[in-house]
Amino acid sequence: MKKITLLFALLITSIGFSQQQEYHLDFEEGTPSGIASNWYTFDNQPAPAEIVDNPNLNGVNTTASKVMKVVMGPGNAFYAGVNNKWEDSKFGTWKIDMGVVSNLTLTMDVHKNYVGTVGIKMGTNSAGTSFQITDQNVGNTVVNEWQTLTFDLSGINPNGDLSNISQMVVFVDWTQDMADRAPGNTIYIDNIKFNAEKLTDAPEVPVAGTASLPLDFESEITWSDFDGGVVSTETNPYKNADNTSAKVGKMVKFDGQPWGGSALTLSSAMDFANNDTFTMKVYSPRIGTKVLLKVENSADANTSFEKEVTTTIINGWETLTFDYATISKANSYDKLVLIFDNGTVGDGSANFTFYIDDIALTSSGVVLPTVALPLDFESATTWTNFDGGVVTTETNPHNNADNSSANVGKMVKNAGQPWGGSVVKLSSAMDFTANDTFTMKVYSPRANAKVLLKVENSASPATSFEKEVTITTANAWETLTFDYSAIPSGSYDSVVLIFDLGTMGDGSANYTFYIDDLMLFNAATASVSDNKQLNVSMYPNPTTSSLNISAESTIKNAAIYNILGKQVISLAINKNSESIDVSNLASGIYLIKYTVDNAIGTAKFIKE
Repeated sequence: MKKITLLFALLITSIGFSQQQEYHLDFEEGTPSGIASNWYTFDNQPAPAEIVDNPNLNGVNTTASKVMKVVMGPGNAFYAGVNNKWEDSKFGTWKIDMGVVSNLTLTMDVHKNYVGTVGIKMGTNSAGTSFQITDQNVGNTVVNEWQTLTFDLSGINPNGDLSNISQMVVFVDWTQDMADRAPGNTIYIDNIKFNAEKLTDAPEVPVAGTASLPLDFESEITWSDFDGGVVSTETNPYKNADNTSAKVGKMVKFDGQPWGGSALTLSSAMDFANNDTFTMKVYSPRIGTKVLLKVENSADANTSFEKEVTTTIINGWETLTFDYATISKANSYDKLVLIFDNGTVGDGSANFTFYIDDIALTSSGVVLPTVALPLDFESATTWTNFDGGVVTTETNPHNNADNSSANVGKMVKNAGQPWGGSVVKLSSAMDFTANDTFTMKVYSPRANAKVLLKVENSASPATSFEKEVTITTANAWETLTFDYSAIPSGSYDSVVLIFDLGTMGDGSANYTFYIDDLMLFNAATASVSDNKQLNVSMYPNPTTSSLNISAESTIKNAAIYNILGKQVISLAINKNSESIDVSNLASGIYLIKYTVDNAIGTAKFIKE
């Protein structure tokens, strides 16, 4: 195994009072060189440097260890490369005495998927260039194999001060006066070694898994960046009355994946038994930036919960609030994940540079309402949206005889994932021992849209069952039926809705649906010919103008269907009796369907 400290054993004895030693940047965990955010790629916004496992145990580097990965393309400058910031002195500071023979050589191991020239540079603690080597024609001779490159420092003509160096620069593919490089030029770097006199030590490396909430960024924190997202700790560039912190977090989203972000493993699990709200200060270059805050179990990424909110201020600090009231408190979560503009690839520009601070988990003090079936949307219900699906409670825009509810649910499927939808967690498990059928009213802009209704165990989402049906009517309320008679035994306390599974939405009117009256009942006992089981009476029958219905318990709602099965009247009742005006119905036989005590009854009547 390679040694995992930045400053290694003394190689030569003291010359006077100087301390000459070997510097070894080996990119291992627990060392400054092994922290990806200590390295910065340049120029023209290449992808960020990554610390990865050695991809090929061959050539001069057969050790299973960590290495640095840098990718460049034709859009990057001919001098593109990677370096640490001189002002941060993340590797300490050092002095090169040209009179010491051991100081006149620098070596590094490289693994490239192309043949090209590599250059080096060191910089001073005051932003100057100590020396630069780009003219020795040093480069690899084979591809996809580790080789050791050697740079001769003996003939350098120092551009600046060699007595106070803090920066190591690697020009990964020097193409001056040459044809532009191909896309995806990839170099892996390991074991940068040189000798110098140590002036100051590198800052102490933060230990992963020792961070805890709240996070104020006043001390270094080790984040794990992924797929283009990079978090670092910086001096607050926008210190004002809204945020007086000396240090803040900086999140840059580079070209990578649409979900690029960063994660942080905490020292212990977060307390959701007593807390339900995250807050975080954000400074964004634009309004409407989406900010996703997700928690996971570090040992099982499938055990997770997330919320996404949107920034409302441009170039100013604002405090975002993430409602975690519906998280499963039975699970353990010890990892934070941040993703800005999930679904959009960043470019590393100022438009994708954000600042964050003061991430805290607190209690809102709000007692959650009971959420139970049936769901009628007459009161606000908290849905958890995912991957483009969004459910809200709205005033019924299609209030008619088929659905006279005041409020309904609105499901919009935006661009995200083909499986975008929303889930609601109920206060208790659903009873499938006595019930086997779901019904739900749906208003769709088109026929043949698919509706998937799925139930899950919120603590173990793999425990699930689902049914999908197809809408047959456009621009009208329709009652869909989902047969759950084959559901396996288990505890299910969450309902998931996905429209048009397998197709990406676009947020347009064509992907805007309305839902209402989600019910679970027993199909075998729901129809009661004489209404005795539900203690319901109905008169007169036949009738010419009004149909009176009454019950010992509250009648929640009622709907009337003609002999073709078309719903002709729908109304919310929510009392023990109601007189229903049927005077506008044509003469004939009708079916009335009503809900009493969460059971559904049906009966026939004749309109004369």
